[in-house]
Amino acid sequence: MSLADIKAKIEADAKAEAEEITGRFKEQADEILAAARLESEKIQKRLEEKIRSEETEVRRRKKIVADLEARKLDLGARRELIEMTFDKALVVLSRTPDARYLAFMEGLMAEGAVTGEEEVLLAKGEKRVTNRWIEEFNEKYNKRLSLSEEMVPGSGGFVLRRSDINVNCTLEVLLRWAREDLEAEVVSRLFSE
Repeated sequence: MSLADIKAKIEADAKAEAEEITGRFKEQADEILAAARLESEKIQKRLEEKIRSEETEVRRRKKIVADLEARKLDLGARRELIEMTFDKALVVLSRTPDARYLAFMEGLMAEGAVTGEEEVLLAKGEKRVTNRWIEEFNEKYNKRLSLSEEMVPGSGGFVLRRSDINVNCTLEVLLRWAREDLEAEVVSRLFSE
């Protein structure tokens, strides 16, 4: 065998070995790529499932928040309607015909005047209880109530003061006391379904 033949044989063997190695590497690369594609598909599926589940959870949470907000608005509207109802009751109470109103005030004053020597502080909005009316009350009940020049906040009624004790009979305070007992009934009437 000649040198050229040996050289050609070495080159042919090297080429064959290189092709074989290249083929194995290509095979291994194909296997690695197939495994990577498979893993990528698994990851993609997990991400899609996670997105779907999170999307469902986000929707569920948004619905909960929206429901809570709707309930809050409904409750606010109901609370406002209840307030309006009691505000209207105050207006109705202050517009009660004189005879009924003054009889109501007389009952309050008779009940609240413990010593009979209290000072009467009228509410700023009180127009029907006057000094003359108090004098007539004193004669009828044998009391010595006196009208103060000092006035208290309120749309009607009065405060009886003796030393450091006040008996508040303003319409606002009376309505607040009554409200505690009446609010459940008002709610029932306003919002019965």
